[in-house]
Amino acid sequence: MAKATSEFGVPSLPCMAHTLQLAVSGGALSQRNIADALAVGRRVVGHFKHSPLACSRFEDIQKELSMPVKKLQQDAPTRWNSTYYMMQSLMEQKRALSAYAADYELPATLNATQWGILEKMTNLLEPFEQLTKDISSAEATAADVIPAVMSLTRLLAKTDESDKDRYFDSDKKGEALNMLLSVVDEMAAGGNDHQEEAAAASADDPTQEDWNPAPKKARNKSLQDMYQEILAENDIIKQATAGETASQVHAYLGEVTILKKECPLKYWKSNQMRFPALARVARKYLTAPCTSVDSERLFSAVSNVIDEKRNRIHCDNAEMLIFIQKNLPLSLTHKYNDKN
Repeated sequence: MAKATSEFGVPSLPCMAHTLQLAVSGGALSQRNIADALAVGRRVVGHFKHSPLACSRFEDIQKELSMPVKKLQQDAPTRWNSTYYMMQSLMEQKRALSAYAADYELPATLNATQWGILEKMTNLLEPFEQLTKDISSAEATAADVIPAVMSLTRLLAKTDESDKDRYFDSDKKGEALNMLLSVVDEMAAGGNDHQEEAAAASADDPTQEDWNPAPKKARNKSLQDMYQEILAENDIIKQATAGETASQVHAYLGEVTILKKECPLKYWKSNQMRFPALARVARKYLTAPCTSVDSERLFSAVSNVIDEKRNRIHCDNAEMLIFIQKNLPLSLTHKYNDKN
């Protein structure tokens, strides 16, 4: 994919999901005491994965304890969130595992300290897992990266309720504003011949994240609180600066942030006459995904088109079928939203 973007002549951004994988695996899961606890957990899970008898006994114990019958989840080294799911499943079945160990032999058992480590790591990694799911969606864009990182950083390092940092600190905020003004000037200098065409094309794109993200409906309230806290602080600044300048950028920054569930492309379609140059900038940058996850899913989608029963399909037909499979649901959703 990196080679494709290079040959196509467009800049490439690192995959945010892969960056999170490196950060969690190299920064947290590689710690000696954590790695030791995970190694014991893997041996416990592997015992039930490779022994139908042990699995049957474990299910009987779950029923006796009036617990939902669930299997322990094995992790994969290449996916840190699978390790999170394994720790989560171990914590959920802690009582059943203790009862099993009292009657039957296990290859290894977690001591009190290791159970505590797994509990703390599960709580720590919960917002990481939520964030990974959010940015791995087909609608996530590069616009999500800075808000997501700043919200996660604040959550992890929050020690003072009075802190007032935002998505950008004071220096970076000025730099970002100057960069935006430069890009808008460049777009404006390019003429307005294709403004309506650009906005219309943007409206046909799949639903994206909003330009100034507000909170999604998330499982983890803590991370959601960080989004809202930062945006609430920004809204105060916006109200103070709204109307002070007639420029497109300052007028746009003075507006209330749309909700994350709303489509930013519809916003730009409705406001393209007010912010013509900014609408062109939005079209250019909102199309950039923040991860390679959705691109990689296309490789898996091929197996739904080409299989043993349809192994002689022409490559052109296969390409058209894959294109339809990927884009038809988006087109139908767009038409449904227009009608409503």
